[in-house]
Amino acid sequence: MGVEPPHDQSLEEALRESLPVDASQRVSVSEVASTLETVVLNENQNHILRQAALLTYKAEINQLRSQLHQVVNNRVLKTK
Repeated sequence: MGVEPPHDQSLEEALRESLPVDASQRVSVSEVASTLETVVLNENQNHILRQAALLTYKAEINQLRSQLHQVVNNRVLKTK
């Protein structure tokens, strides 16, 4: 037994009103499913790309931080 999402009457009515009256203009369930699958895949890919970019930036920041510490430590040692 699956859990059903809450029923949204206004959403259902809006969808029903937006459907074309002419049956020839209606799309099949498989076309809708395919389009939704493409949208979800694109969103997932975009999320992965954003996460990869964030990790790259973090790695670059850590590398720069390490270089800064090395420079500071070298200057401290030279002044002693």
